[in-house]
Amino acid sequence: MSNPSLITSTDSQTSLERPISPVFSSTRVVSIRVYKRRLWMLFIFSFLSLLCGMLFSLYPSVANVTICYYKVSENAVNWTSLLHMVVYIIFVFPVTWLINYVGLRKAVLLAALINTLCKYFPR
Repeated sequence: MSNPSLITSTDSQTSLERPISPVFSSTRVVSIRVYKRRLWMLFIFSFLSLLCGMLFSLYPSVANVTICYYKVSENAVNWTSLLHMVVYIIFVFPVTWLINYVGLRKAVLLAALINTLCKYFPR
């Protein structure tokens, strides 16, 4: 039997072997493989989430510049930031289902496409 904390690695994957339960450590060993491609997709997913969250929270921090540039009230700038949080609460569950249904890769590509379209068609 292999050591429960053994980490084996090859050039394309890393495998972590550990027992399922500390009580029954001698019965089964689970092998977890981590691929570089999956880590890359996780990085892109996290980066897109960061960009989406950062975009609307920047407006209130420079409210006076935003008010002058867009010719809106301060209340409208503050509502922009608040609406981002409301939209997040509404869409977190459908997006989670989408990630589970079509996979992380296709969901990330769809999110990147939507972000790109929103940049070119802001109104």
